[in-house]
Amino acid sequence: MDQMTSPRWWHNPLLLTLASGGLLWAAFPPLGITLLAWVALVPALLLVHRKDNPASRFRWYLLIWIGSSLHWLLLTQGIRLAHWSTHFAWIPLGLYLGLYLPLFIGLTRVAVHCWRWPLMIAAPLTWTGLELVRGHAMSGFSMGLLAHTQAHWTTLIQLSDLLGAYGVSFVVMLVNAALAANLGRQTTRGRWIVHLAAALLAVVLVLSYGHLRQIEPVADNDARSLKIALLQGSIDTTFDNDPSEPQRMYLAYRQLSIKARQEHPDLDLIVWPESMFPFGPEIIHDQPPVPPDALGMELQTYLERIEQQNHYFQANLDDLLWLINEDLPGPFQKQLDIQLILGTSVQQVDDPSTPYHNAALWIRPLPEELRELIRKAQGTPEKEQSEEQKQLLKDNRDGSVAGRYYKSHLVVFGEYVPLADRFPWLYKLVPLTQGISPGTSPSCFTINGVRVIPSICFESTAPHFMRQQVKQLSDQGTPPDVMINITNDGWFWGSSVLDLHLACNVFRAVELRLPLLIAANTGLSAVIDSTGRIRQQGPRREEGILIQSVQARNRFSLYRKTGDLFGIGAALVCLFLAVSGWRIQRAKRRETGS
Repeated sequence: MDQMTSPRWWHNPLLLTLASGGLLWAAFPPLGITLLAWVALVPALLLVHRKDNPASRFRWYLLIWIGSSLHWLLLTQGIRLAHWSTHFAWIPLGLYLGLYLPLFIGLTRVAVHCWRWPLMIAAPLTWTGLELVRGHAMSGFSMGLLAHTQAHWTTLIQLSDLLGAYGVSFVVMLVNAALAANLGRQTTRGRWIVHLAAALLAVVLVLSYGHLRQIEPVADNDARSLKIALLQGSIDTTFDNDPSEPQRMYLAYRQLSIKARQEHPDLDLIVWPESMFPFGPEIIHDQPPVPPDALGMELQTYLERIEQQNHYFQANLDDLLWLINEDLPGPFQKQLDIQLILGTSVQQVDDPSTPYHNAALWIRPLPEELRELIRKAQGTPEKEQSEEQKQLLKDNRDGSVAGRYYKSHLVVFGEYVPLADRFPWLYKLVPLTQGISPGTSPSCFTINGVRVIPSICFESTAPHFMRQQVKQLSDQGTPPDVMINITNDGWFWGSSVLDLHLACNVFRAVELRLPLLIAANTGLSAVIDSTGRIRQQGPRREEGILIQSVQARNRFSLYRKTGDLFGIGAALVCLFLAVSGWRIQRAKRRETGS
C-alpha cells in the first residue's frame, strides 16, 4: 500500500478556506484565470476528511464561514460602489453567501462519513444543490456560480442546454473532488488514479458533446432577419441630484442613435439601455384614474396633469424619431421606418397606489397612411378642420408604443425594500424614492417578423426566471427568436460586476439556444450567439455602437423544456443529507447523555 499523508497545517480550516477562496477569486474577473477553478476547491475539500472533534466543532465551522465570507466580499465588492448605503447590503450579502461553504463541507461530511459515499459523488451533488438553493433563497443570487468561471470555454459550456449552468458546475467540482479524494488519508495510488481517470473521462464526454453542439445550422437566406444597433452611452450613475443629468443622458443617446442610422441606413431596430429615456413616466390606465390621497387633488386637475406628462413624453419621442431620420441618403430620407426599444418608466394610475414599473418600451412609427392624414390636417385651415382632424393634431404623434415589458424579477434594496410598504421610512435609508412594482408576465415584440423577448438588468442572471419567460411565450405559440437584455450597470463603475453579469448572459444564450444581445449603459454590451460565443463586445465605460443582424432560427434545448430538474435533484440530496445528519447527531447526543 502506497500511503499518502498530509502535513498538520493542512488541517487548519481558516487557512484551507482562504486558500480555496483566493484561488476561486482569481478564477473570476478581474484576473480571470479560469483553469484555477478546476483545483480551487481542493484545499477546502481536505476538510471533509478531517477527524471530527465535537468540542471544537462550532469554532471549526466559524473559521470556515469567516474565510468564505471574505471571498464573497472580495468577489462582489463592486456592489458597494453604487451608493454609500449599498455597503449595508454588500456586507450582509457577503456574510450570507459565506454560509454556503461551511454548509457544503458539513453536508459532504455526512455523505462521506455517515453514508460512505465517494467524495467524487458527494461533493459535486452537494455543491450543485446548494448553488440552486442560493439562486432561489433570499430573493436569489445566481452570480458567481462555479460554472461562470468557464464562460469563455464555449465547448465545455454546451452542456448547459441539457442541465443548465449547474451541470457545468457539477463537472468542474467533479475534477476538484477527484484531485482531493484521497489526499490527507490512507489510500492506494491505484484507486486515486481510477478517480482521476473517471473525472477526465467525464470531461472528455462533455467536450465531445460540446463540439457537436457548437456546429451552427446553415444560414437560410429566406429566413426572417433583423438588423439591430445596440447603444452604449457610458454615463456613470450618480445620486448627486444634478438636474442637468437627464438631459445630458438623453442628448448622448440621441446623438448615438443618429450616428448609428446615418452609418447604417438599413437598420431595423435601435436599442437603448435600461432607464436611458428620461422623459417618463409614461402614464397609462385601463380604468378611470384615481388621484392618490397623498396629492389631495381633484380628478379634473389630476387628468390634466396626466395629459401634460404624456404630451411631454410623446413630444420627446417624436423629436427622437424625426432626428434619427434626418440627413439620410435619398431613398431613406424621412421614411420614419426605424423601430426602437427604450428603457424608461411607466406609471399605472388605475388605483390610488399608482405603481411604477421599470419598463422596456417597443416604439413603432405610425403607418404612412396615418402620417399622411396628419399632414393633410396640418395643411387645413384651423376653422375648416373637422373634429377628427383636431383630435389627430392634438395627438400629433409620429410613433406609438406598440408593446411594453415590465421588469418582473426585482433587485432587493435596488428596486424595492422588504417591508417598506408597512414602514415607508425605510426608503430614506436607500437611494430609492419609492419602490418599483414587478410585472406579471413576459412580452414578445414581433419586429419585421422576428420575435424579440426583452429582459431588464439583472433578470438575465436568474436562469430559472429566463427559462420560465421563454417557455411561457413558447407555450402561447410565440416562441422567441432572440433575447435582448437592456441594463444600466453604471452603478458599479466598471468593476468586475460587469464581467459577472456578462458571464450569466453567456449561459442564458446556451441554456435556451437563443442569441442574446445586450445594450449596457457603461458596458459590457455584447452580441452572444446561441452557442455562447461572444461575437462582439463593447468597451468598458466608453461610448460604443454594436451592429448585428440576427436571423430567426429554432434550435432544440432540453433545458428549455425540463428546466432545473438536475439542480432540483441535487438540492433534494442536500435536504436528505441535512435531515439524516441532524438525526444522526441527535442519536449520538442521546447515547452520550448530552
